[in-house]
Amino acid sequence: MFPYIDIPPFQLGFLWINPVRILLVAGVLAGYLTMLRRTRRAGLDAGRAAALCVWALIPGFLFAHWFKLVYQPAIVRMDPWVVLRIFDGSASFGGVAGGLVGAVFFFRRQRMTMHEVWSYLDVLAFSFLCGWMFGRMGCYLAHDHPGIRTTSWLAVRYPGGPRYDLGLLEVLVTPFLLALVRVVDRFRSPAGTYLGVLLVLCPAFRLWFDTLHENPPRYWGISVDQYASFAFILAGLAILLMVTRKRSPLKEVRLAV
Repeated sequence: MFPYIDIPPFQLGFLWINPVRILLVAGVLAGYLTMLRRTRRAGLDAGRAAALCVWALIPGFLFAHWFKLVYQPAIVRMDPWVVLRIFDGSASFGGVAGGLVGAVFFFRRQRMTMHEVWSYLDVLAFSFLCGWMFGRMGCYLAHDHPGIRTTSWLAVRYPGGPRYDLGLLEVLVTPFLLALVRVVDRFRSPAGTYLGVLLVLCPAFRLWFDTLHENPPRYWGISVDQYASFAFILAGLAILLMVTRKRSPLKEVRLAV
């Protein structure tokens, strides 16, 4: 079993160190640097990629926090100001949705081919996955995604008894997703394939993780993660269908508002 690691914020000189937020910052930096490196490898413009990263990051943080409140609507009724405290909890589905919304607005201001658009989105998807691992490490340290009780070797020794930690499980799964992208790299896949594949696989894992939740919030008998997972899987399949159609990738479109 995995240990229950609890590292509370501590003071170092005149600074207060919060390990969870440090991992969050590390995730942002890892994703940003990965995006710049893969952008150069793909022959894309690094400045445009950096701008895309900012456009995706800001709404990503906002949507991640707001989507978290869908899991706990009672908190909003008791404290409406929680809507503005964007660092008081986040949900990955909201972060991905917000990042894609920001990317849409970014591309609407650019003139580029659809092939280029999908290429940038592929780089963004892979970079997000690299940063995601650090974020999920933070979730493991915060232990804010406890699962059902179990005696499995994948369990964490919580004070009240061993149980799954869903943040840790996602940390363990992410390297396999990154390895899969490396395998896809070896094939001449159409631009947009990475984004479509990840939008299908990540939610598929989340559907499995949802069975390990303890009393997940439900609406009309269906959990929030199940709604979000099916929506993202459908979006991923739609993207894969679009990018694999035989059409000229060089057709330029005007994406301005």
